[in-house]
Amino acid sequence: MKKKTSKGAAEGGNHLAAVETKVFSDLMALVEHCTVRKYDDGDPRETGWVTIKTQGAAWCVQVKDPDSACSFTAVADTLDKALETAQLLLSCDEAPWEVDQWLSAAKAKKSKK
Repeated sequence: MKKKTSKGAAEGGNHLAAVETKVFSDLMALVEHCTVRKYDDGDPRETGWVTIKTQGAAWCVQVKDPDSACSFTAVADTLDKALETAQLLLSCDEAPWEVDQWLSAAKAKKSKK
């Protein structure tokens, strides 16, 4: 699934939360996914989020996008590798986005209001 790309903070995209970071300085696609509120074409965007958890010995970084009701999970043996993988996937045009049932239900519920 191809989704619209968001306008990065460095290119003047609107954001509310500060994007300046030392810890995530090499992971700006993840930071922008959580902060940028406009797409490249100027349309408004609901910010996404990232969840970090473990499953057994593996680290999982789940990336959620409420606008498209899609998500993907990057899994690795270390937290650094999982974050780097999520950053790489989020930055590429062919990220492995899958329909997220929870986001789909929340979006449908929100549109009924």
